[in-house]
Parts: sequence; C-alpha cells; structure tokens
Amino acid sequence: MSLPEQEKIISSGGQPAGNTAPEQNKIAGAAGDFDAADNGGEKQKSGKKGRFFLYRTVLTVSILLTIWGWGALFYCAGLTALVIGFIVQMIILILGVWRIKNLVYLNLLLNIGVLVWFINIKPNPDTIWQIHWRKKPRVKWLNDRQFTVIDIRDFKYRTVDDFDCDYITRTFDLDKLEGMDLAVSHWDGMQNVAHTLLTFRFSDGFNLALSAETRLPFGMDQAAVPGIYKQYEIHYIWSTEDDILKLRSNFRKDELFLYRTAANREQTEKILRYLLNYSQELYEHPKFYNTLTENCTTSLLPAIRQAVPEFKFDYRLIMNGLADKMAYEKGWLAHREGESFAELKKRRLVSQYILGKKPYSEEIRPEGY
Repeated sequence: MSLPEQEKIISSGGQPAGNTAPEQNKIAGAAGDFDAADNGGEKQKSGKKGRFFLYRTVLTVSILLTIWGWGALFYCAGLTALVIGFIVQMIILILGVWRIKNLVYLNLLLNIGVLVWFINIKPNPDTIWQIHWRKKPRVKWLNDRQFTVIDIRDFKYRTVDDFDCDYITRTFDLDKLEGMDLAVSHWDGMQNVAHTLLTFRFSDGFNLALSAETRLPFGMDQAAVPGIYKQYEIHYIWSTEDDILKLRSNFRKDELFLYRTAANREQTEKILRYLLNYSQELYEHPKFYNTLTENCTTSLLPAIRQAVPEFKFDYRLIMNGLADKMAYEKGWLAHREGESFAELKKRRLVSQYILGKKPYSEEIRPEGY
C-alpha cells in the first residue's frame, strides 16, 4: 500500500475517507429507528396496562352490582323478578362467551338499569304498618321558643304483647329545657349492636324521648339485609320514657344504660330543634330506613353535627353497641372525676335502680347520676 493511501485510511479512522459521512448517517438513522421502536413499544405497553386496569375496574363494579342487583330484585320485586333477571344474565353470558369483554360491559349496563329502577322506588303511602309504628308524630312550632308535638306515644304495658295504645299531645317551652340524656339498649346479649335513644329533660318534670326506628309493615320482621333494600321506613317516635325506655328495661329485659350527656344548653337546643324539624319532614316526606346509612344511630349524625360541627364519622355509628364508649372517649358523657368508661357503664345500668317505689323517670336517675 502506498504512503498516500495509508494517510487516507489513517485520517478516516480506519475507513476510507470518502465514505465517512454517509456511513455515519446510516448508523445514526438506524439508532433513531431503534429508539423510536422502543418508545412505541413502551407506549403500547402503557396503553395495554391502562385498558387492562379499566377492564378490571369495570369487571369488579359489574360483579358487585350483580350481587347487589339480585338482592334488589328479590326484595323489591319478588322471587319471579329475581329468576327472570338471573336467566337474562345467563343468556348474556352464553351469547357473550365468544368475547368476554362484551359480556362485562353489557352486564354492567344491565345492572345500571336495575340501579336506576331501585333509586326511583318511593315509599308506599298505602302500606299497612304494625301497631307500634302506625301513627307518625307531628310537630308544630307556635313561635321561636314553643312547640307542640302531636301523637307522642304513651303505651301502657302489662306485658310485651299486652298493652294499651295511648297517644298524647303536649306543648313544650325551650326556655325550660334542662339537658339531654343518651340511652343505649342491648338485646339478646349482643354487645356490638344496640339501639340508641335520646331523651330531653324539661324543668317541669316531663322528659321527651326520641327513638329512631324501623317502621315495619304488617307481618314483616326486622332483619339487617332487607334493611338495605328499602323494606322499611325510618320512623321517629317521640315518646314518654314510661313507654319507650320502660318497655326495654322492664318488659323486654334488655340491658338498658342511661347516660347524662355533657352537652350544654345551647348544644342541646340545637340538637332538639334539628330533630323536631327532621321529624316533621319525615311526616310530610317519608324516607326509607337503611341498615348502614339511615339507622337508629347514623340518622342522628346530622343532629350531632349541629352541636359538634367538626364531627365527621366513626365506625361505631355502625357498630352502635359501642356508641356509648365512643361518646365517652369524645368527652360527650358526663362522669365523675377519674371515672373510667367501664366504671361509668356499670353505674348506669338502669335495671339496678328499678324498685317500683318512685315514678320511673325519677327512679332511673339516682342522685348524682
């Protein structure tokens, strides 16, 4: 090889000098193609992940709605409707098995239709109610400080099933409002589930009790699952303590606990006003009971917020047998200095004070309770 040729090779880094630029461009172009392919692959993978996540979400929602929808069809439309709904979904499954995604989206649309139908179910004004919940109380405000409650329940019990159905009408003055008590009633030995009640004390000696209950149609028993499916109404009972509390402590033999709350006069009045107005709203516009969202405890949550606006939610509103412990921990229950919740609860078991020697409302409130 001649000296000039060697110089050409050395100057081009081991390649013929005349071909350097085109060859480098080819190499750079190939590298760019590989980068573009990598980016495209990443985008394709990302797109697949997104579609897979969407599909899984739709599938999960569809399954949950399907299970819920079967309950809605059974409880609100009957066994025949449930069977028809099940058959329709099986037909969709058979027709859609060739492409499972079509099945999922079609089933979701069907369940949304059931949900829309369920939402539009309204309380039936022609329902025949069981005798305890036959009458709904009415509230009339005479002025800003005085109100009348019509049809306060005042049943006179001889046994659980033998009683006189009495109702009274009474006018109250907020200037005579003294305080509010919380009652928690456990039945059948259950500790995590209970019935909660409020009672408002007035200086004239009358205590107005409130119990938020399921309004049961004639011939129907209360149960947790039907309570999710619009089988009962939420019913506010304004009552005497000789009725609503005495029934539980003396005749049903429930474990009834009565606590004096730490609510001041202003807070107590706000809670009472809200409950009176909501009670009248239920009289005019009935609403369904819901085991989870509108039960005897959770229905009181908006009233609690009248006095404690910062209170949001606590799981013990669902596990309402623990509602008294929750109230103690939040400082809502009056108690002796240094007294633990266990000590307070033991002291506030109503049955230990019932001797039948005094009026019921006095007897269950020993001095310093």
